[in-house]
Amino acid sequence: MDPGSNLPSYYTTNSELVLELEGGCCLTVRVLKVFTPFSRSQVSLVARVTEDHHHLPPVFILKTFDPRFDAIRIALGSELVRPWSQKAEADAEALRRQGTPSWPYRDYEIPLRDDLVSWEQMCYKRMDCDCTIEMEAYRRLQAFQGHHIPIFYGEAKLLTTDVTRAIIPRVLLIEYIPNALPINKINKDLITQTLAKSFLELLKAFHARGVVHNDLNHGNILVVNSSENDHSQTRAVFIDFGEACLRESETDEEWELVIRQHADTIFMLRQLKKSLGTEDLASFIREPIDQHA
Repeated sequence: MDPGSNLPSYYTTNSELVLELEGGCCLTVRVLKVFTPFSRSQVSLVARVTEDHHHLPPVFILKTFDPRFDAIRIALGSELVRPWSQKAEADAEALRRQGTPSWPYRDYEIPLRDDLVSWEQMCYKRMDCDCTIEMEAYRRLQAFQGHHIPIFYGEAKLLTTDVTRAIIPRVLLIEYIPNALPINKINKDLITQTLAKSFLELLKAFHARGVVHNDLNHGNILVVNSSENDHSQTRAVFIDFGEACLRESETDEEWELVIRQHADTIFMLRQLKKSLGTEDLASFIREPIDQHA
C-alpha cells in the first residue's frame, strides 16, 4: 500500500490549500495535479487563487514535507508497515517541545514496529532535515536558478488538514517548468555533445559550491527543449535536492572524498549512456570522461 494511495480530500484535483507564508500572511492555492506515488515528499502542481502575492507566478510546484506520508512507512513490496498515528505524532511533538526527545536508536536504524512514537519522531526528523537541506541547496546554487535548476520562491506552512495535527508540515514553493522531460523520456537526438557535457560540467560547478545532488535517478535529470526545430535551445535541468549532501567544515581533500563516495558523476554518466544507447561516451563528447570526475 502506498501512503499516498488513500489521499485525503485536500490532495485531490481542484481542492484548495491554505498556506502560511513567511511573515504570517496566508495564500490560497488550487491543486491542479498531485504527483503520486509519494516518496520522501509530496509534490503537487498548484495555481495561485489569492490575488495578491504577485511575486509568485500563477502556477508553481508545491513540495510538502509531511511525515504522515513518508514512504519509509512501506515495507519491501506494498505493505504499509507503520501507518501514521495521530496520537503518536502528538506524543512525539510533546517530547520535542520539552526538549527531551526519546530516541533510543542510531540515526540509520528503523524503530521497532510497535514503537509508534519513535516512528513519528523518525519520519518528522527525515522530513524536517530534507526540507532544510533542499532550501540550503537552492541558496548555494542561486546562480543556476531559472536556467539549470528551478527558481526557489520560498518556504511556507501547510495549514489545510483533514484531522487535528500536532505539527504543521513545511512546504517549499518552486518553479514549474512545463516543457521539461526526464532524460529517459526524450528523443536521444536532443542530447547533443554540448548538452551532454553541460550535465557533467554543472555537477562539477554544484560540487564547487558545496552541493552533491546524491539522488540522480532519471526523474531528477531533465531536458528542457524551448524550440522543437532548434536543438541548440535545449538545456540541462536538475531538480529535487532533498537528499543532497552539503559541505560543512570539510577540508578540500575531505570534500573530494565525499564527492567520490556519493558518485554524482558516475550516476550521470550511467544515465547518459542509457539515453544515448552507447558505452563510448568519451567519443560522443570528444574528450576524456575522467576529467569530469
